[in-house]
Amino acid sequence: MKVVLDEIISALECVNDETQMFLNTETGETVMWMDYGDNDIDEEELEDEKYIRLPDQFEIDEYHMMEEFAYDRDERLVIAIKGNGAFRRFKDVAASISLIDDWYEFRDSCYRSLAEEWCEDHDLEWE
Repeated sequence: MKVVLDEIISALECVNDETQMFLNTETGETVMWMDYGDNDIDEEELEDEKYIRLPDQFEIDEYHMMEEFAYDRDERLVIAIKGNGAFRRFKDVAASISLIDDWYEFRDSCYRSLAEEWCEDHDLEWE
């Protein structure tokens, strides 16, 4: 079975401090697990070997992506990522200096690379 890489990427984009995503290796579907609220699956089912946890928010590290982008582009972006509210400020500055499309392209590329590496690490073929 091949997994659909775009689905893995979409699942990675859903991960946050309260949400974790898993891949069902038998169906290729991703399932969501939230600390609070309704889940796609029971916690006991996640212990089954057919479920593999996708990278968590710390492994994804979107802040590091912003740092890489900022340091390679514009000092104003570097300043924007310091302190509380960095994500919003970064996007606002990127938009104001016409780099927001470049940022999203860079971010998408990072997510794609992360998804490909994750699949390789778990011996999964993708399409």
